[in-house]
Amino acid sequence: WTAIFAAPISGLTTSNFVLNNVTVGGTPVVTTVTPSGSAPTTTWTITASTGTGDGTLRLRLANDTGLSHS
Repeated sequence: WTAIFAAPISGLTTSNFVLNNVTVGGTPVVTTVTPSGSAPTTTWTITASTGTGDGTLRLRLANDTGLSHS
């Protein structure tokens, strides 16, 4: 996923996100959160393990713990 925020932020980590597993088997998890360039930035790339089988995962920002706004 690519997440684009209205203002630059820093401190974004995997613990800020949750995956809603709609139809995928196994236990998918958010594995990396990477800024586009140097943080603070508005654009971040989020990757996850996909679990097993075909289906749908939903990524959700669960909290703002540790986030810093510029």
